[in-house]
Amino acid sequence: MKVLITGLGSIGQRHARCLRGKYGDGIEIHGYRSRRLRQIIHDDLTMTEGDPAAEYGIIEHRDLDSALEADPQAVFITNPPDLHVDTALRAAECGCHLFIEKPIAHSLNGLDKLIRVVDDEGLVCLVGQQFRFHPFTSAFKRTIDANTLGEISSAEFIFKEYLPGMHPYEDYRLSHASHEERGGGVILSLNHYLDIICLLFGDPLEVVCFGGQNGNLGIEAEDTAAILLNYRKENGRLCTVTVLLDFIKRPRQMEWHLTAERGSLFADFQDNVLRRTDHGEGRTSEETDLVGFERNSMFMDEHAEFFGMISGEDVDERLPGLVESKGVLDLTLKIRESMQAKRIINVSR
Repeated sequence: MKVLITGLGSIGQRHARCLRGKYGDGIEIHGYRSRRLRQIIHDDLTMTEGDPAAEYGIIEHRDLDSALEADPQAVFITNPPDLHVDTALRAAECGCHLFIEKPIAHSLNGLDKLIRVVDDEGLVCLVGQQFRFHPFTSAFKRTIDANTLGEISSAEFIFKEYLPGMHPYEDYRLSHASHEERGGGVILSLNHYLDIICLLFGDPLEVVCFGGQNGNLGIEAEDTAAILLNYRKENGRLCTVTVLLDFIKRPRQMEWHLTAERGSLFADFQDNVLRRTDHGEGRTSEETDLVGFERNSMFMDEHAEFFGMISGEDVDERLPGLVESKGVLDLTLKIRESMQAKRIINVSR
């Protein structure tokens, strides 16, 4: 297998480490790097000086044309979001299968053309939403699908983390996350939360968002967003999902809450706690130890699905493709529109 990684920042290097760790010398990794920084970024996001190409055994290319001329079978799109579609299109037109990191893009422009090329060429294209492989995601989906807690009335999803500490090895003000036109801002940068909500609940009826530059980070994008999504249930009542995002809070907070008629489900990703409460039985069960779970296992599960689909294997398909991811991006952009216009947006797909 020959693959190309189009950017060796934090996520590009993580993919390279996972690929090399799983496949060893059985995979040939090429890299297209525009900045060519001498930074080796480790799993804990600490950085040491060095050459990532040498560290991970990557064949470097100075431009995308020469990288594609190496004839990779698959391309990992890991450059900034505003470059995703153009890079993916060029790779797809060369017949390469695609793995596109989240968010899929910073706008809808060019996505329909990319979808057509991928379909016409019969290519595999998946979008990297690794939290679909987290055990807590599986627990929430099982509970909702099986209706074991009864009618759901509300849910809350919280992700708050101090932006300067997310990539401590770089000046956060220069990162794409700090610039709206490059696919930054807390809403688009953290749209993997919205992907999970769409996975669990489907498309909302309407959305409203309040937020903006509430902190003193000095960035050119929103750092705070409070989002409400309304769903119409079969009995006509509403289920409201709340999403709280910000780039300000210290220490990091990542929690999911689900409230239903017969109980509740709570996940704390910081302390690895999953707690289910059954009101009728007056019983609470708690899991605090994710046995054998490591963060990189989510990325390795992504790789297994991606390469399995390329090989024609019968795999458990969890990752979204282009059409599903376009829908999530459309919702994400409507949420940002609501914040900027200060009004409720009706959602229709």
